[in-house]
Amino acid sequence: ICFFHFNMTKVYVESYGCSLNHSDTEVLVGLLVESGYEIVNEFSEADLIIINSCIVKKPTLTKLYKRLKIFCDKKIVLCGCVVRGFLETEDFEIIKKYSVITPKQLDNIIEVVEKTLDGKIVHFVEDKKLDRLRLKHKRKSDIIEIIPISEGCLGNCSYCKTKKARGELRSYNSELILEKVNVAVKEGVREIWITAQDTGAYGKDKITSDFKINKQN
Repeated sequence: ICFFHFNMTKVYVESYGCSLNHSDTEVLVGLLVESGYEIVNEFSEADLIIINSCIVKKPTLTKLYKRLKIFCDKKIVLCGCVVRGFLETEDFEIIKKYSVITPKQLDNIIEVVEKTLDGKIVHFVEDKKLDRLRLKHKRKSDIIEIIPISEGCLGNCSYCKTKKARGELRSYNSELILEKVNVAVKEGVREIWITAQDTGAYGKDKITSDFKINKQN
């Protein structure tokens, strides 16, 4: 479903966390601009606020809670690791009064925004395979391209919520990654940031899958 706002509804966006989270924000902004929304620099001017937040570090969560209090009179959509990390935990009670969308639902941001502007609270949290590298995005910097090469991780560390927030490791297609690099360079980008939860694990999920197939044969 695609909605268009020709009256230039104003949206303010904040992003906390790692470079992958900021890359997700570029996708959110790209999809919003493509659908006719105006991105503003002051939250006081906005009809709706989007916060894309990390969950791994406590100071980031503390900042998120403080900002939610400041934005209390605005319509809010929460995105990012914080949403999926809180799912099926008592902490979800803190954020369920807002519209929320997980990183795997980025392509549905327009529908979430439209429904939230209409006064509804919606939760787009279903897990799915997202064709992440093909989504529209808008760079925050004209000279820096952030390219995710994978999502999730192979670890199960008890002290970290990365696995809960991003799921199992899924390495993206190498040809698509190179294609994004080439396009960015042609558009004048000077820096390429390769990002993931664990860049060193790239491709290991494919090796494991191939090994299992060969073992069965």
